[in-house]
Amino acid sequence: NSGTSHLLAISGQHITLIAGFSYFLARWLWSLSSVAITCMPARRFAALSGMLAATCYAAMAGFSVPTQRALVMLLLAVMALLIYRRMAVSSIVLAALAVLLIMDPLAALAADFWLSFGAVMIIAYGMTCRPGPGNLWWRWGRVQLLTGIGLAPLLILWFQQVAVLTVLANIVAVPWVELVVVPCVLIGTILLLPAPVAGEWFLQSGAGALQLLWPFLEWIARTDFSVWYLPAPSGWSMLAAMAGVVILLMPGGLPGRWIGGLWLTPLLFPATTGLNDGDFRFTLLDAGQGLAAVIETRQHVLVYDTGARFSERFDAGNAVLVPYLRHN
Repeated sequence: NSGTSHLLAISGQHITLIAGFSYFLARWLWSLSSVAITCMPARRFAALSGMLAATCYAAMAGFSVPTQRALVMLLLAVMALLIYRRMAVSSIVLAALAVLLIMDPLAALAADFWLSFGAVMIIAYGMTCRPGPGNLWWRWGRVQLLTGIGLAPLLILWFQQVAVLTVLANIVAVPWVELVVVPCVLIGTILLLPAPVAGEWFLQSGAGALQLLWPFLEWIARTDFSVWYLPAPSGWSMLAAMAGVVILLMPGGLPGRWIGGLWLTPLLFPATTGLNDGDFRFTLLDAGQGLAAVIETRQHVLVYDTGARFSERFDAGNAVLVPYLRHN
């Protein structure tokens, strides 16, 4: 509900963090030897070390779609660095997209595929080739605003909901998790076997850092207006929303960017049932130890049976019936 679930997954930011940490550590260690730097420049060795560390980490993480996307983009960037060539961000993104689809064509059916590449494309579109003031808001806050606006149509399409306060939550949570929690967990995991006491201290520090963040996220998630539920959009309304995002995120100074907001309005109006007077649509839902019937007419919806409550944390009504009703 706070829009921060991506932080508790193996995301592309973690891959970048591992690669960056390995890069600077390897460059510093390689530069200590005069013999080593005569064999290979420290920058090239550090780039190879970062690429190797990122690949090993992605393998341990199970090569999920966001992990593959970040790893392929990183490999392309490192290859360009090693052969002294510059690659446009768009070229790297499209090449990574092609590689992933060649490796696994069915990845295009998953939500994380579209959200992962969508986020990268939105950030690239909204940040590159734009003169900015270079302050903290431009470097960090603008990224959260771009992804909050740009991913909203995709979130509505896949999940029929969007976190209203996601920009506020991520401005605080992302740097805290990426710069404090994740490094503590990674260092603690590495030290757990050779130095158990130090490793446990780092892991406890990571847990303590999460405990400090959690009340803030809970406060956002429990706010009455934290989540906005919308029905699944039609194809034409998604096309209009994509055009609206492109217009809204155009460079500053261009007149009429507010028109992009109008292109997003079709998302607010669900399609009609398409039923004539006297017709009905009957849907039977598996509600565990029973069946829930949903009968739709042109003007009404009737629900018969909502399923059983199996525990304090799980009931068929919230798990099966409510998502179906929200989708429609």
